[in-house]
Amino acid sequence: MKKIKLANLITFIFLILVSLTISIYITIFFPIIEVQPVYYEMAKSIMNPNHNFSEYYDGPHIRKFYTFGYPALISGYFFNSIDLTIRIVQFLSLMLIWVITFYNYYLSNKITLFLNTKSLDINFLWIFFWLSFLFLHPYFHLNLTRVTDTTLATLCITILFWLVVIKFNSSNFYLLIGGITLGLFIGIRPNSIILGIFFIFFLYKNPINKFQYLIFLITTFLTYIIFSKIITGDLLFWPTQGGYTLFAGNNPFSYDAFKEVYNSEKSIEKAIPWCGLNYNDVYSITTIEYINCSLKFLFNDFFGFCKNFIFKIYNLFFRPNYNLNTLISSAGINLGF
Repeated sequence: MKKIKLANLITFIFLILVSLTISIYITIFFPIIEVQPVYYEMAKSIMNPNHNFSEYYDGPHIRKFYTFGYPALISGYFFNSIDLTIRIVQFLSLMLIWVITFYNYYLSNKITLFLNTKSLDINFLWIFFWLSFLFLHPYFHLNLTRVTDTTLATLCITILFWLVVIKFNSSNFYLLIGGITLGLFIGIRPNSIILGIFFIFFLYKNPINKFQYLIFLITTFLTYIIFSKIITGDLLFWPTQGGYTLFAGNNPFSYDAFKEVYNSEKSIEKAIPWCGLNYNDVYSITTIEYINCSLKFLFNDFFGFCKNFIFKIYNLFFRPNYNLNTLISSAGINLGF
């Protein structure tokens, strides 16, 4: 038994050291890759003390299309350098993901299980697989120097998951953390607002007083509007790319686009005529129209929708994208966040 515990511990430490070495090396030596160049340009604009977010793009449709949270967080306020800020912010995000995950395992006694169980125990294998995936999957490392919000979004999800694990309604301080995190997450990926429904349900199933409901919801709301006001000048700036992103990942041509170039946006040119829309400017198509087209695909080809959804999960987790010139984050975005 002692030999098994020692072997597990050595494997565990080795995994940490290899992953940390890879992360540090990529963070220091890899060039910044602008896989989402529009966010890089927005970050440069935000660095200007006199920037006017509302006048950054030509026309209201394009201005309202993109979210503001990620470019704001990499804009270089503290280091006066976008490239340096990206490296530091995304490296620290990954480190925090690891720390929170370890803490979750500690709370549920899975670290003890990991160190004491027999190597062939199914629980050991499951935990080892998850930690290996978290530490060594290329998405978590290559994104350290890519202009993509995937690492920050993963951190927000990890924090919110951690709060659920520790039953965060037991502490007003945890409720504040949850509200601030969700408010920032909505600024990064607006579709994450749907998580508010989940947390309202969670709080309902875990009895709290009405004051605690208000703490969570008001903190979330205030965090978002303050964030929005500082960066965009609007109290409730709301980007319109949600419907576009949804349709890009859910149309008859998404599967081939994912398979060929790892980017579902390439399907939009064919998908718009398929849906019967006659627009040359994708920004002028309303969110409702995009949603209706996504529903048309779902109802007209349910099995095709399912195949497409399954392949997106496969593409995200087991077919990492090594092509530095494509939008790897689109796979995660199109899964719903």
